[in-house]
Amino acid sequence: MNENQTNAISEFMEYLKEKRHHNLVEMLQTMSHILCREPKTFENFDFKRINGKNVDALKNLSCLIIDEVGRCVFDKENTRMFFDVIDRRYNKDGPNNMIFTSNKSPDKWDEYFSEDSSLLCALDRIFDDAIVFMIKGKSSPEGLDLSLYL
Repeated sequence: MNENQTNAISEFMEYLKEKRHHNLVEMLQTMSHILCREPKTFENFDFKRINGKNVDALKNLSCLIIDEVGRCVFDKENTRMFFDVIDRRYNKDGPNNMIFTSNKSPDKWDEYFSEDSSLLCALDRIFDDAIVFMIKGKSSPEGLDLSLYL
């Protein structure tokens, strides 16, 4: 085998190595779903889906958003951290808006939080001066209704 043939084989092997790496990265990105959709923000939210007297109040919010309360179970330590986040935001000077989305009503949240006293204190702060938006419609493939607690 001459030098030109050796170089051609070497370049071909390098091409195959790079192509394999590229395909592996592409497959992992697809499987992870990380780059599949645009992040949810107020800027790209479709407010045409929402009707009611407080829609303008909803459009003007910016804040901490806790999405899908009740999707997973919190142990005692995480329930206490949940309360700590709520308490810090509640006692903050200036805008302290918090948005919670859930397809579970707050009276069912105790099924998902392990520390009853911390959850009760968090709920007390959440609903001290809350505006509740009930959004009817399909929020998931299961067709569950969604509520926003502000």
